[in-house]
Amino acid sequence: MCHGRGLQNGSPGENFLLKCRALAKVRSTICPSLVSGIGDLVSTPDWLVLVVERHQAFHVIGSAEEALDMLFANWPTASGAAFVLAMETCAGTATGTVTQDEAQLSFLAAALDAKVEFRFA
Repeated sequence: MCHGRGLQNGSPGENFLLKCRALAKVRSTICPSLVSGIGDLVSTPDWLVLVVERHQAFHVIGSAEEALDMLFANWPTASGAAFVLAMETCAGTATGTVTQDEAQLSFLAAALDAKVEFRFA
């Protein structure tokens, strides 16, 4: 549903999202435990657990709801196409108009755009 919203075909953001989707498919094929959870870090289906570093603290993000909380409360910028798209897609999972996978890809694009450090758990 959100594919391409705010991004033009062939743009760097669109290309990044396509690469992330391919990576997510490969990771879920090679290591299904990354999709369902790792130890006590359980994520929603299609959401790979992320550890985000902000203000010398680490935050575990395991769902679009947690990502939306981070975008609202602890993000270095409140503007820009990547940030707005991440807010829209993370909120869209609550109504079912956007998948968890699409929300995560948008969140990752916003993190890269804002130079927020993260890693997959």
